[in-house]
Parts: sequence; structure tokens; C-alpha cells
Amino acid sequence: MAKAKVIKPETITPNTDGFYDTDFNYAPNAVLFPDGTSIKKEEKTTYTYPVNGWTWFDSIEDAYAAQGKTPPVKEDKKTKRFQLPI
Repeated sequence: MAKAKVIKPETITPNTDGFYDTDFNYAPNAVLFPDGTSIKKEEKTTYTYPVNGWTWFDSIEDAYAAQGKTPPVKEDKKTKRFQLPI
């Protein structure tokens, strides 16, 4: 029987799908608005976007691309790995 391959956490790409606003604030599951209404991940295909400035994107790269931008990437000085701002 073949051994399972162990994937170390630093090799896993983070899941960045979720709701983003135009300032790139991020909500992975839901956004609750002051008037008590909300948008939820489970219902993401039912909305007409943007909803109060928030839109669902499959990744942070898609959210930035929608505004014609590239997400900033910073280098972690300890690990020498590059990280997205989430």
C-alpha cells in the first residue's frame, strides 16, 4: 500500500474565495450590514453584485484583477516565502 503524501502547511495555497469590497476588505463566509440584512457564501449565486459595495470572488487575485490591480505580495523574512495580504 502506498504511503500518503504529507503536505506541509507552508506549501498549501490559502483559500481566498469570499466577499471583497472595493478596499479589499475580506469576508470568507458572510457580510452583515447595519440594517440587519446579510449576504452569505451559501447564497452567493443568488445576488446581483455589488451588494452594498461587496462582491464574491473566487480568489484574492480575481478581486484585485476586477479593479485592474495586482495584489501586493510581501516576503516573510523568517521563511523567505511570499505571502498575500490575507
